[in-house]
Amino acid sequence: MKNLKKQFNKWMNTEMQKIKGDAIAYCVLIYEEADDESEDKYSVDLVAFDEYDEYDCDWACGDGIYASHCDDTLMYFDMQGGWEVCLEEVKNLIDSYIEEGKYANVLKNAEAVGYGFADGDIEIAYSK
Repeated sequence: MKNLKKQFNKWMNTEMQKIKGDAIAYCVLIYEEADDESEDKYSVDLVAFDEYDEYDCDWACGDGIYASHCDDTLMYFDMQGGWEVCLEEVKNLIDSYIEEGKYANVLKNAEAVGYGFADGDIEIAYSK
């Protein structure tokens, strides 16, 4: 998983540099990229928002003010063990980045940082 952490941190650094404007919330959305050969392929999309409502479960819907998928810069990876393992690993990657990533201070100044599958519930990794 060390290579995945390195890949994630590099990707986050690149994506965070691209965000222009006043983002107040961020979400890492996960997509299943299963094909005929493997069901263990995933991608993640960083989306930045200029609005956040902790009482609205759909706060992370829409493109926000920035989305990696708009630049075609999703991060792709393989993860054995199914979607539950993937979700937990993405949580660990985000937690680690919030603690020691290049743009950790930006994320810590946000109202919220979420993660989850694009078609599912969004969990909060960090909030003020």
